Amino acid sequence: MMPAHISHSLFALDLLEGLELCRDDGDRSRASALHLGAQGPDIFFHNQRRMPSGLLIGSVLHRKGYGSVAARMFEYCLTRGLDSRSPEGRYLLGFISHGILDRFLHPYINYFGGWVDKDDPDSEAYRYCHPFLERILDLAFAVRAMDRELLPAAGAHAGGPGEPTWESRYDETEMADQPLNFFDFAGKFDAGEKMPGEIPGMLMFALRGSYHRMSSDEKLPDRIANAYADSRG
Repeated sequence: MMPAHISHSLFALDLLEGLELCRDDGDRSRASALHLGAQGPDIFFHNQRRMPSGLLIGSVLHRKGYGSVAARMFEYCLTRGLDSRSPEGRYLLGFISHGILDRFLHPYINYFGGWVDKDDPDSEAYRYCHPFLERILDLAFAVRAMDRELLPAAGAHAGGPGEPTWESRYDETEMADQPLNFFDFAGKFDAGEKMPGEIPGMLMFALRGSYHRMSSDEKLPDRIANAYADSRG
């Protein structure tokens, strides 16, 4: 996994804005579909309890065929007249945004988070740095997206002339008295007990059409449903 869930959701919202598509704050089904799609294959890594599990799906999607799966989902939408305003279309936009953000931030997180080398015992110290850095990036992106922005604006040099630093903007007392309204990811991601619209069917169509091993997997619908259920908590 690369950047974590909040970063992916915020990037999907940026994508909507860049494409001049309206936000879906008043339509829970479409809004949840976007944030669900923005998690890409990562929801399958949360499938740690219910069986049959979809863990393998998450691993395969991160290794190969991501673009093919997105293309199959586009085909599914196109043949059924589902446009970008539908839950399925919103899911697809989010899914595509996930791959884009992973591609750009993957090298950064791997480099600065370090990795474990089986031939170097000292590298074990880096085992949990990768997810920790992801969470730090989540926090940074969430803070910048708030109305009360604590971090410097994009492109600004922190601590430069006329640019207050994090520490100088708010003192400790003010921060304690006025807690931040952090990004409500759970409220945006959760669409209820089932995925919105035809998203499960679209996923099955795309996965079966992209991976030979999944084309005959009779448990695929359950793996998708269980991944979503475990992701909800």
